[in-house]
Amino acid sequence: MNSKIYLLTGATGLLGGNILKQLIARNEQVRVLVLSNDPAKNNIPDGVEIVEGGLLDDASLDKFFTVSENTELVVIYWQFIFQVFQKTRLVQPFYYL
Repeated sequence: MNSKIYLLTGATGLLGGNILKQLIARNEQVRVLVLSNDPAKNNIPDGVEIVEGGLLDDASLDKFFTVSENTELVVIYWQFIFQVFQKTRLVQPFYYL
């Protein structure tokens, strides 16, 4: 792999925003998926690639996941992890950046 990009959903929220800050602090390349009508998208820092759309929009997902050849993708869809915590009543995260 020649390069790596982090794909992050939920970047305009509290937890996703904190994950985004950690990735930026590590000088990682980050692409975020945000709803086009989310006013908080204006708070996404410069240098972060923003794809407007949603998880049910095929066109925006194609753009979100399309990368050049030899690029490693790291997908952070933290909402799923949170839902698992809620359902199993786990309170400690199992992954740290």
